[in-house]
Amino acid sequence: MLLPQNINKINKSTFGNKFTDRHIAYTNEKRKQINKQMMDIFVKRRKQKPLELPALIYDKNSQDMRLLPGMPVIARVNNKSFDIFNNELYTIKKITDEKISLLSDDKVIE
Repeated sequence: MLLPQNINKINKSTFGNKFTDRHIAYTNEKRKQINKQMMDIFVKRRKQKPLELPALIYDKNSQDMRLLPGMPVIARVNNKSFDIFNNELYTIKKITDEKISLLSDDKVIE
């Protein structure tokens, strides 16, 4: 059973070496590592300049981000005025100098 006290006892080889586009991370350190790896892969495939956002200096769990249209993102906070909710999955639809448009279940959020 996957519990905090036995997380380090999991035999990773049980899951094979397949790399997927969805991950579960137990620590913020691992989440940041996977996020960076996935951003690197996405940016390399797209071959276009991403929007680069630096990590928040007041949040140790924040990280530098590189964003492109088509990239999946997960919300960190609620913003009811934009219908954005914590831990929900969105896809970046469009990035302009003014705003980032998100897509959620075929609904555009601007």
